[in-house]
Amino acid sequence: MRLGVALVLVLGAGCSNLPPPMVGDPGPQLGESTADAEYRALVDRYSAQKQVFSGFDTILFGGVTYESPAFREGRIRRKDAFQLQPPEKLEKDLQVERAEAAQYYEFMLGAYVQNPRFDDFDLKDSIWHIGLVTPVGEAVPVQIQRVGKANVNTRAYYPYMGDFRTVYRVRFPRTLGSQPLVTPEMRTFTFVLASSVGRAEFKLPAQ
Repeated sequence: MRLGVALVLVLGAGCSNLPPPMVGDPGPQLGESTADAEYRALVDRYSAQKQVFSGFDTILFGGVTYESPAFREGRIRRKDAFQLQPPEKLEKDLQVERAEAAQYYEFMLGAYVQNPRFDDFDLKDSIWHIGLVTPVGEAVPVQIQRVGKANVNTRAYYPYMGDFRTVYRVRFPRTLGSQPLVTPEMRTFTFVLASSVGRAEFKLPAQ
């Protein structure tokens, strides 16, 4: 009897760090194996994935990428290389990204929710709480923008995002009250998704 109860508790709810299967064609490659490998390493460094399940049912496949200054530069250089943009356009694009990085801590969230009613991260009355936790405290987003369904172009920059995921841009303030949300000595912070149907915490490099 105790074994049965324990099994029910184990299967009742859970979270896994294993990446879910990717659905859809692989993202485009630049044709330079070294550049592609370096970019993939950058994605892996600044991304985390979780699966939330209840019993044998998957509640959520989630992946989050921190748009750090280093990642932003790598992504823009990759985009402009795909588009064969001239050097002056690349420099302009990099300036825009640096300005945005100075205003927000920004993340790209790619989520598949089994029940489409709960794919509502950008709505004011969403069931989901989203937060960015550091030793200073927890910040809530100043903006959550629904970008749309992931596709093969999305995977050129976020290779783990399968076709069934919805992509959101999530921005947090750089300060909490009068204090910086992240200080130079902080190595990690945690992006939190939590609701009555499940919870996931994505630990990511803060620098």
